[in-house]
Amino acid sequence: MGDKKRTKTSFEQLEEKRIYEALDGIKRPSSYLGLLKERNFLFLWMGQAISNTGDWIIVVALVALIYRITGSALAVGALMGFKILPAVLLGPLVGVFVDRFNRKRTMIFCDVGRGILIFLLPLTRSIFQIYLIAFLLETMALFFTPAKDALLPNLVEREHLLAANSLSYTTTQLTMVLGLGFGSTIVLIVEKIWGHLPFFRDLAGPYAVFYIDAFTFFVSAATVAMIATGETVSEIGKINYLQVKDDLCEGIEFLRDNPTVRAMIGSVGVAILGGGCLYTLGVVYLDQIVKVSPNAIGPVLTALAIGMLIGALSMSYLGRLFSKRLLFVFSIFAFGIFLILFVSFPYYELVLLFAALAGVSLGSLTVVGRTFLQENVKDEIRGRVFVALESVLRVSLFISMAFAGIIADIIGQRVFNLGSLIIHFNGARTTLILGGVLVIFSSYFLFKTIQPSVRK
Repeated sequence: MGDKKRTKTSFEQLEEKRIYEALDGIKRPSSYLGLLKERNFLFLWMGQAISNTGDWIIVVALVALIYRITGSALAVGALMGFKILPAVLLGPLVGVFVDRFNRKRTMIFCDVGRGILIFLLPLTRSIFQIYLIAFLLETMALFFTPAKDALLPNLVEREHLLAANSLSYTTTQLTMVLGLGFGSTIVLIVEKIWGHLPFFRDLAGPYAVFYIDAFTFFVSAATVAMIATGETVSEIGKINYLQVKDDLCEGIEFLRDNPTVRAMIGSVGVAILGGGCLYTLGVVYLDQIVKVSPNAIGPVLTALAIGMLIGALSMSYLGRLFSKRLLFVFSIFAFGIFLILFVSFPYYELVLLFAALAGVSLGSLTVVGRTFLQENVKDEIRGRVFVALESVLRVSLFISMAFAGIIADIIGQRVFNLGSLIIHFNGARTTLILGGVLVIFSSYFLFKTIQPSVRK
């Protein structure tokens, strides 16, 4: 009788089943292929991939068009200002409309509108017309991206949000590489094909890229139109212009009463402030300290992009093992550390390594931050929160790129003699270190803001 095995009670069997289910959920994160089998997410992902590729293809072409008309580097630089203005002037107001309008229709309208505007670019004859179109394009992008992010939780289950954001962000990075790295090749191929077609023969040439990009937005609009969201205007609320002020106040009050959300958005902005210095001063640091060709910045930025891809992909797994809040805080902290290490060792191989690791941290914090907001912000106000995030990103990047070089020039090359200790200061290196320190302090502030009860 002593050797006879005891039969488990139904309660014990139920508890054992729950434990195995919990462990199984940790071991098996959401499948990317499984997500792409979801009809609605597939169409959203396809539209994003197509339009993003066109976006990156047009970047160089738009700059070339401005320089061809004006021959002025200052005019090219002013383009960045017009691309930032919508976030500065219209950000809070855009959030109200994103929450009030049907988000799917908003995305379709923005895609069609951007396609028409880009189609008009070859007809422009003055720099001010180009600036106006650039302003309108960024305004529509300011509507489109938050509408997409706010709609995503309505298309996939909560447990799949992290994987969906991971795949979406990874796609954005891949299309950037494709658009910037192979854009010229794509345009040449299309020009070659169009040159043999009677109707399109006159459209070939330097402006072909604009027609290609316009076409990508029309295709994106068609794919978004096939999404079945079940969303109606009445669910979100018909726009009442007398309530715009109340909606603005509601968004401000939400951020005021939610210190964690406010601190997360602010921390992302600080991270971009610090990281943006890399784009402006990276080439100067490589030239003055590492003593390599300025062209070496290309592999550094490639390493950063690859790291961002790895960081985004890893969140689908790590997000099931650790708290999203702590992952977010750690990613910002690590980003600051790697920015400092990037300029601490003047060896090109180590520069590439730390650039990649900084990219991993940046990709991680982007994915987990968006997922946290989608999971913890109610649908009725989600658009305003994501518009605030997009506005902070744009303004922070502009400030960083505009002033990092000025700060570096003010610091300049300095030598301080402290007795037997000689300290050399380099403007680019010191500014990058200051950027990393700023990012680290923002992670500490965020950690202190999160209440102890949610640090688990």
